[in-house]
Amino acid sequence: MKFNFNSKKVKRWIKFLNPPPKIGGLEITDTKLRYVAMNDGKVRHLSYRLSAGVIEGGKVKDKTKLISSLIEFHKQIGRLKKPINVVVSISASNVYTQIFNLPYVAKSKLEEAAKLNLQMISPIDVRSAYSDWEMVGETKGRQTKMELMGAFVGSKVINDLMVSLDEAGFVVVAVESVPLSLARIMRELSEKDITQPHLMFSLSMDGLDFFVLRNGKLYFNYFVSWKTLQSEGGGKLSVTAVKKLVVGELRRILNFYTSRWGGVIEDLLVVSSVSNKEVLTAIEENFDLKIQKLVLPTYPQLSPAWLVALGAALRGQIVRSKDIFISLAKVGTEEKFEQSRIITFASFWRNIIVTVLVSILVIFGVFDLLVAGSLNSAEKQLKVAPEGLEIGEIEQLENQAKEFNILVDKMELAKNQSPRWIPFFGILRNLAGNQIMLTQIRFATDDQLILVSGRAGSERAVINFKNTLVRQDNFEDVSLPLTNIKVDNSGRATFSVSFKLKKWPL
Repeated sequence: MKFNFNSKKVKRWIKFLNPPPKIGGLEITDTKLRYVAMNDGKVRHLSYRLSAGVIEGGKVKDKTKLISSLIEFHKQIGRLKKPINVVVSISASNVYTQIFNLPYVAKSKLEEAAKLNLQMISPIDVRSAYSDWEMVGETKGRQTKMELMGAFVGSKVINDLMVSLDEAGFVVVAVESVPLSLARIMRELSEKDITQPHLMFSLSMDGLDFFVLRNGKLYFNYFVSWKTLQSEGGGKLSVTAVKKLVVGELRRILNFYTSRWGGVIEDLLVVSSVSNKEVLTAIEENFDLKIQKLVLPTYPQLSPAWLVALGAALRGQIVRSKDIFISLAKVGTEEKFEQSRIITFASFWRNIIVTVLVSILVIFGVFDLLVAGSLNSAEKQLKVAPEGLEIGEIEQLENQAKEFNILVDKMELAKNQSPRWIPFFGILRNLAGNQIMLTQIRFATDDQLILVSGRAGSERAVINFKNTLVRQDNFEDVSLPLTNIKVDNSGRATFSVSFKLKKWPL
C-alpha cells in the first residue's frame, strides 16, 4: 500500500501535528509602527503612532521610549507573554544597495564568492556593518553572468532595533528595506507584467523613494527624506522644491537605466500614503510615462499605507528553508527563531497531552460511578428477593454482581498501569538539548521499542544525541543507521533513531 504524503488530508494532519510558525510583517518608520498578519487569505492590520524623537532618519534616538511603545503595541496584537514572530521592514534611508555580477560558479562556492564581493564593494566599513545578497537575474552577452543584489546597513542601526524588539517580546525572523517589501508586493500580488521594467515611486511620511524593478526584482533605489529637503530649502519645505526634486531624480534614473541596461521604462507605479496630486501633475507634464497606482485585486480594502507591512508579512508565509532573500538581521537571529519555534512546539504538545490525560481520567471517573451504581442496585436485588423469585434467577444476579466486580478490578488495574508519558517526554526533551528538535515519537508496546525522529543543525549534533541515549541506564539497543541520517545542502540534518526501555513503563 502506497502512502501519498502530498495528499490534502496528510498535509492537514502534518500541519496539525507540527503547526508552522505564524510570522507577521512589521514596518518601522520614524512616526509609526504597522503590523500585518496573514491567515488563510485574511489580513489583520494594526498600527501604533510613535512619539516625536523616538526614531529619526531610521535610527533609534530614544531606546527606552521605543521599547515602551513596542510593548504597548504587542499588547494590541496579542498576549504579552506570547512572542510575536515578525519580518521587519525598515526605511531605505540607511540601507545601501548595489548590483554586482559574478561568473557562474558551483553552488557550494557561490556563498563564499558573494560574500567576498560584498566586502569589496561595501560603501561602509564592513567591520561595523551587516550585509547580505540575493540573486536577481543574469546578464546577456558573450559571457552570461549572474546578477546579484547586495545590501548594506550600519550594525548599530539594526542592533538598536533588535534589542528594543527583543525586550518587547518580538522575535525577528528577517530584516529588509521598504523597496524590497514593495517589490515583493508588485511581483506576487499585482497584475503587472513583471517581464517589463518598472519605475516605482513611493511617497510616505518619511520621504520619497525611487526604485527600478526588472523581472519584479529590485535593481536600484534612491531615498530622500523630508528633513533633507527641508534643510536644503533653508528650513522650509515647499511643493515647488518637491516637484523640482522628483522631476530631476526621475530624469536622472531614467537616463541611468538606459545607459546601464538599455531600453526604455514606460511604466511608473505610484505608492503613496500622502497627498501627491501636484507631484503627479508635474511628472505628467515632463515625462511620457504611463502613471498607475499599485492596486492589489486580492486585497482591495488595504490602503497604500499598509503595503510595506503586507510585503513583509508575505515573506513570512515562505517556508523558512526556502527564504533566500536579503536579510539584514544580525548573525544568530535564525537560531533564536528556531529556539522560539521549539518552545512553541513543546508547549503545543504539552497542552495536548495534558488534555488527553484529563479526558481519560474523567472517562474513568464517570464509568466508575456508573458501574458502582449498577453494583449497588444488583446487591439490593440479591438481598431482598421478591416472593416467587426462582433460585436460578438469584444465582444469575449473583453472577452479574461478580462480573461487575471483576470489571471494576480490571479498570482499576488498567488505570494504575497506564504509562506515565509526561515525565518520559520531559526526560527525552532534556536529553535532546538545544541542538535537536524532536518531530515524532512512536511506541511499540509489544517489544518496548521506541522510534524517535527529529531535525538537527548538523550531523554531529545527531551523533551526539545518539551517544547521549546510549549512556542512559534505562535505554538499551540504541540504533542509528547512517541511512537514517539525511543532510541537506545547508548542513542541517533529519534523522530517525530507535531504542528500547529496560523498564516499561517509566
